[in-house]
Amino acid sequence: MQESRSDYLKELQKNVEQAVSINLNLFQYQEEYRQKVEPIQHDLHPKALESELQNIKDNFEILQQNYVNVKAKERILQSLFDDPHVKISVEEIIQTESKKNQLKKTVDDYVLETETLQEDIYNIVHAIEQFRRGLLSRAEDANKILADIEGMEKEVDRIETFVSNQSTFTIEEASELAAKQENELTALASQMEERKEAIEEQMYAIEDLEEEVNNLSEESQRAEDKANRLLKLNAKRNPIIESEYKTLKKAMEACKQMSGIEKIEYESNTAIHIIFAKPITTILHVYLDESENHISNASVMNI
Repeated sequence: MQESRSDYLKELQKNVEQAVSINLNLFQYQEEYRQKVEPIQHDLHPKALESELQNIKDNFEILQQNYVNVKAKERILQSLFDDPHVKISVEEIIQTESKKNQLKKTVDDYVLETETLQEDIYNIVHAIEQFRRGLLSRAEDANKILADIEGMEKEVDRIETFVSNQSTFTIEEASELAAKQENELTALASQMEERKEAIEEQMYAIEDLEEEVNNLSEESQRAEDKANRLLKLNAKRNPIIESEYKTLKKAMEACKQMSGIEKIEYESNTAIHIIFAKPITTILHVYLDESENHISNASVMNI
């Protein structure tokens, strides 16, 4: 009985010690919690606390993004000052750009000459059409003159028939009528001669126009042949120029891919603007010292 009571007391003492220990730990946790929440304004609404927490999260994300951008810029600048795998001097880049501009100018000249020839062909065709209309008009005038001559001949025949049928005139009347008819015949002959001369002039003019049309047709054919030759040349292209252009293009693309550069702009011989490929939204301005052949200054600008 005494042993069981002793065991009970020991167990009770053990439980009391555990309770005290738990209570002390609870007080410690309460103190730590109080220290953590003490800076928070207790008069803030839960929605205000939530908004403040969201602002903190947003600021943290902005800081994180800025850190990533700074590290990316650091790597880019470091890669620019490191020895590249393919060394390309500024002179080589300038020469490459010069060759590209020359090739572009050659192609532009071909296109311009082709357009000029097409315009010349159009003008020649338009002139031929105008001459054709002039020939038709002159031919109509000649037909009209021939019709007038035919009418005059019919009038002469009518007069002769009328004279042959008249037998009741006196000598004076016949003489007067003959003189009148002679005058009419003389006038008709004069008109017929004038019309014949006009027809001859019209025929000469028609021959001249036909010769001019033939010359214009030959010139049009030569211009068309030249235009076709240029179009074929433009379609086939010069293999040497095409090869140099492809080599130039591949070299430039390789340079851009290795350095992450979208394009390079040359403001002058001493100022170069390097625009990086996305997602990097940065422009590197590089300034060269020609006298000492090195970079004198460089700056970075976000776009």
